[in-house]
Amino acid sequence: MITRTKGQMKMMETLLILVIFLFLLGIVFILYVKLSRVSAEQSRSEDADLQSIEIAQTVAFLAELQCSAKNVAEDNCFDLLKINALSDLILRDPLIRNRYYYDLFEYSNITIQEIYPTERSFTLYDRHSEACEDGGGCSSKLTLIPTTIYDPYSKRYSFAVLSIRTTR
Repeated sequence: MITRTKGQMKMMETLLILVIFLFLLGIVFILYVKLSRVSAEQSRSEDADLQSIEIAQTVAFLAELQCSAKNVAEDNCFDLLKINALSDLILRDPLIRNRYYYDLFEYSNITIQEIYPTERSFTLYDRHSEACEDGGGCSSKLTLIPTTIYDPYSKRYSFAVLSIRTTR
């Protein structure tokens, strides 16, 4: 009977060690899954930031918008006549918006907001994802870039902000 009790004790010890090991293994697995989710969300957020910055740089260097004198483009400057022409063209012609500019801007809203001396806003491009409109899990990033608008009629500059909201 004594040997049987010692054998049962050894078996209980082994079983207890196995249960503790499986419990610790479960905790490690749960932590791994949570850390993977956090890492994936950070990666998604970084990708959205990079996409927003890439679109902002594309807009800033569009020949269709830049101020130029004698074929030399000015940095951080948009021509008022070009802004009006491009926004009318993109908003009026869905073929141009969907074929050419979608490849550049994807799902984003691009506006130039004049701040001083007058306050007005020009929407250059506006396209939203259907999945985001239906309440899907989309992330949105806003990039603001200070810039100037040149009015060739009055030959004056005004302060503005280029606003790019990308959805992903």
